[in-house]
Parts: sequence; C-alpha cells; structure tokens
Amino acid sequence: AYFCVERHPRSLFISSIQVRKGWRGKGLGRAMMERIEAMALFQGLNAVELWVQNMNRRAISFYRYLGYRFVAQRGSNYLMRKRLDRWG
Repeated sequence: AYFCVERHPRSLFISSIQVRKGWRGKGLGRAMMERIEAMALFQGLNAVELWVQNMNRRAISFYRYLGYRFVAQRGSNYLMRKRLDRWG
C-alpha cells in the first residue's frame, strides 16, 4: 500500500493512493487516509482533495464513508473533498 500527496495552498491533494488486492479490507486504506488528514492538519491546511474515476464505485463509496463529498467533475472523473476541523 502507498500514497502520494501534493501540498496546495489550502489543501493536501492525494495524487495517488493504492492498496494491493490481497490487502484490501484490512484497514490499510483507512489508516492511510487518516494519516493524510493528520498531515494536512499539521501543515495548517483545511481540506484534503482527490480525483476518482466515476466508474470506481468501491472507491467512491469508501471516500464518501470517510466524509468526502463531490465538488466537481472533469470528464469521467470526480473531484472529492473533505473539509477538516482542527478541533475534531
């Protein structure tokens, strides 16, 4: 499992995140997302964003479960964002 992020002016952008098929469903994805959100808060940022393909229903459901919402569409991709609250 791995992730790659980029710092934007007000958000941390997830450019890539992946969990190998045999390791899915074991909490690695959630742990990585929690780590990314903690990194964003530590850097004083107020959101995490990512693009997801509109056909990737499993990923979309996962991100929505974690509190991410649709904010834009470009072609066959959705931009999803989660606003972060420093005080939890």
